[in-house]
Parts: sequence; C-alpha cells; structure tokens
Amino acid sequence: MSSIYEKTIINYHLLHPKLQKRYQLDESHTFSGTGTMSEISGGSFLVRMLLKLGVFFRCFFSERGKDIPFTIQNRTCLMNRDHIGIEWNRTFYFKGNKRFFDAIMVYDKKEDRIL
Repeated sequence: MSSIYEKTIINYHLLHPKLQKRYQLDESHTFSGTGTMSEISGGSFLVRMLLKLGVFFRCFFSERGKDIPFTIQNRTCLMNRDHIGIEWNRTFYFKGNKRFFDAIMVYDKKEDRIL
C-alpha cells in the first residue's frame, strides 16, 4: 500500500531516495528522528499570549529561542473505517519546558489531497 504522500506528490519518484523513505509512512512503516531547530521566532506580544492557550491542545506554544533540540515521530493511525491518518508528534525541548506541536494528516480521496 502506498503512503498518502506517494498518492499526492506528483513527482514523488523524483525525490531523493532518503526523502522517499522518510515519507513512506503506511501501516508497516514509521519514522522517528531528532534534530535542532536553528530558530523559533516571531509573533507580537498579543499573538504570543494567544499561543499560550495552544499548549493545552498540543498545537502551539509561545516560547522562542535558538538551537532548540526536538524529536519527531510519525506513524499511521486509523481515523475511521475509511480514513488512515498520519500523526506528526513533535516535541521541542526548551530550557525547563517541553512543548508539543502535534498534527494529524488525512488523505481525502475525493479531492486527492492531504487535509
């Protein structure tokens, strides 16, 4: 079975083999990695105050900084009988705080796109 990315990226076969492997996420493949975000910046004071609420939903955070270590885990999940999703779970390690930026991507067969 092909991944949702193989279905929607028109020139998937032209991607570097390591990128193809990276996005080959289906029931039998997962991805885990680590890295360092060179910079997380931006947002006015008001926007950053709103982003503080996102911490409760694991989707936004107000912390900013440079050279922030992170981990990422991608795996498939069954959304319902008809839809398989890909979980993107990213954890950023700020001094004294772990912050999360999670998402689920689902393939929409009717529109041939990822939601």
